[in-house]
Amino acid sequence: MPKAFNQEEKQRIISQIKEAAMELFARYGLKRTRIQDITDAIGIAKGSFYAFYPSKELLFMDMLEEMESGIQADMFSRMRVLENPEPHRLLKVLKELILEVLENPLVNLVFERENWQYLMQHLPAERVRKNLEIDYKFASQILSLFQQEKKLEQREIEFFTSAFRSVFFLYMHKKEIGERQLNKVMDFFITALFVKILK
Repeated sequence: MPKAFNQEEKQRIISQIKEAAMELFARYGLKRTRIQDITDAIGIAKGSFYAFYPSKELLFMDMLEEMESGIQADMFSRMRVLENPEPHRLLKVLKELILEVLENPLVNLVFERENWQYLMQHLPAERVRKNLEIDYKFASQILSLFQQEKKLEQREIEFFTSAFRSVFFLYMHKKEIGERQLNKVMDFFITALFVKILK
C-alpha cells in the first residue's frame, strides 16, 4: 500500500515529480518514459505515483496546462496594457509573444509529432475537451482586444480558436515546411487570420 503523505509532503513530491518528468520526457519522449523512471528519479515507490496522477499522460497534461495558463495570462496582460492598442500594434506584439512561447521546452515537447500522437491516443476524451475549452476562453480574450465594438458570435470564436491552434501545429511540421522559412510562414498565416477576423 502506498505511503500516506501530509499536505506539505504532497506539494513537495508533486514538484519533484514534475521536475523529474520534464527531464525524462525531454530525454526519452513521452512514450518511452516509464512511471518507474520518474519514481526512481525522486526515490518514491511506483505505487505512490498513483496517489498524485492516474497516468503519465495526465501528468503531462497537468504540466502543459499549468504552463499554458501562465503563458496565456502573461500574453493577455502584456497586450492589454499597450499604450497604442490599434490592431496592427496588437498583432505585432501577439506575433512576438507566440515566438517566445515556441521557445518554451515543454511546448517543444508537445509539438514533437511522436509525443503529440501518443498523447492524443492515450488521453481521455474529456481531458482533450477540457483543453479545447481553455483554448476557447483564451481565444475569446484575445479577440476582445481586437474587437472593441463588434461582438463575435460563438461560431466565429470557435473558428478563430481552431485556426489559431492550427498555426501552432505548423511548428510540428517544421522539417517539411523548412525550418528557415517557418517563422515567415507562421507570420503569414497569423496575419491572414486576423485580417479575416477584423473585416
